[in-house]
Amino acid sequence: MAKALADMPLARGIKDALLGTPNQPRHVLDAIVAYEQGHWDDAAAAMDRVQLSMATLPDVYADALHWARGLSKTTKIDEEGGT
Repeated sequence: MAKALADMPLARGIKDALLGTPNQPRHVLDAIVAYEQGHWDDAAAAMDRVQLSMATLPDVYADALHWARGLSKTTKIDEEGGT
């Protein structure tokens, strides 16, 4: 995973979170994954760690999907030579 992330245009904290480092982005990622899988207690615990309300999680999830799609499009364009 570290090799795959090396050339990705991501902030250090995001890369660390994706590698499993317990930081704020990782807790948000944990909440999003738990939410997506229907593990409500785990999602609530992760949201508590970042001091966010569970009521905000649907919006956080939607933002994460939007961000991932944007990153995917950027990466695809880069791979295709800027087209």
